[in-house]
Amino acid sequence: MSMSTNQKSEFYNPAKLKAFQHPMLFYILGRERIKMQYLDDTLARAEAFLNGKWWYGYGFKVSNNPPTMYTVNQLAAMYPSIYTADYIAKAKSYIDKDYSLIDCSGLVCNALAIPDIGSYQLGLLPNTHSDNMYTYQSTPQEGDILWKSGHVALAISPAHCIEAKGINYGVRKSLISEQGFTKIIRPTYQYYKNLGWNKDNNGWWYAYGRMKGEYYWNCTAWIDDKLYAFDKEGYLVYNPTVTTDANGAIKTIDGKRCVTID
Repeated sequence: MSMSTNQKSEFYNPAKLKAFQHPMLFYILGRERIKMQYLDDTLARAEAFLNGKWWYGYGFKVSNNPPTMYTVNQLAAMYPSIYTADYIAKAKSYIDKDYSLIDCSGLVCNALAIPDIGSYQLGLLPNTHSDNMYTYQSTPQEGDILWKSGHVALAISPAHCIEAKGINYGVRKSLISEQGFTKIIRPTYQYYKNLGWNKDNNGWWYAYGRMKGEYYWNCTAWIDDKLYAFDKEGYLVYNPTVTTDANGAIKTIDGKRCVTID
């Protein structure tokens, strides 16, 4: 395992963590009851649009696929300024190639496993939902909703997003910094599937946060009222040798890696 310094863990209150460790728990928010979701599954649903035969079509959601010219003509009657003759011809060309069609909000809503709403409504989620179920952020993380007027996408990393861009671009992976998004919205009910203790061939490690890559390393941490030590690669060690600086802050932790958790 490796980890960049900007992901270095701080001391974490395990009491806050326990509430999110089981996938069948629900987030109780006022009158809303939202099932906790795995961030991994959200990203997998988004990537399925990128890796499958999906193209952009204004007004298309997963529910009105596979696309037909009947649906195209219905949408053309609803949105005549968008569905010009050229637009309809392009949509037909992708239907003839057995593509499914999706618009930007349809992709994001399906990835988040929420009912279909438009991009305008997605941009207002922190205002229309109580108790911080959705929060505005200043920097993107995987699973965030990225919004600007008339368009929305889903972040799959701090640098990249998946978006249904337009009839000329289809579904694509894009650099977030180049898209001009003005809002970053985080669904706080999504968590990394492997939250908590994990084991691989090198030993035990502990994922503590919402994202992949957030795990304890080169530090000590209280977990379930017990103090544990983790080496520079993030593995649990016993009888650790701890090196500190002149102020007593930890510089390095070394020791024999544990095969069991006490």
